[in-house]
Amino acid sequence: MTEIIFYHSLICPRCIRPRRLLNELENEFKNLNFLRIGAVTKFLTRELYTLPALQIGENILYGKEITRENILSELGY
Repeated sequence: MTEIIFYHSLICPRCIRPRRLLNELENEFKNLNFLRIGAVTKFLTRELYTLPALQIGENILYGKEITRENILSELGY
């Protein structure tokens, strides 16, 4: 099962679109494991530079890079 880590903040306006996208993908692909982490606790320890951020394996997508096409490409679909 592939794990996707979504770093976000509940008050971040840029996190709304990726959050909706991940909800759609989660409903479509049942074999994916989504982990949502509040950025306040993990943001500094993971060396993330901006929010939202999406980690798939060792690769991290930031902001506007978080698209359906990029996520599926990283997953090999």
